Amino acid sequence: EAVTLAEALALMDAETRGLWDAQSLGYTETKGHPAMLAELEALYPGAACQEIAPQEGILLAYAALLEPGDGVVATAPGYQSWFTCAEAAGGVV
Repeated sequence: EAVTLAEALALMDAETRGLWDAQSLGYTETKGHPAMLAELEALYPGAACQEIAPQEGILLAYAALLEPGDGVVATAPGYQSWFTCAEAAGGVV
């Protein structure tokens, strides 16, 4: 069942809501958000998460979700990885 944005925001703790409220519609840090890198390092002790490239996450998500020939809808113009990663994972854009 879908929820409204207001309902989703009401579920956030104060820290998460503060991060949400501070978001802008610009680019994030090139190496990935520091909070995300810290969470990954906590999940994988001994790993040094120095950089997470967006296209790697997109490709991994597509590889896990798509079957060969699955259709992918993407906006154009758009982020190039939406197209190339979908095709690399066997999807049809």
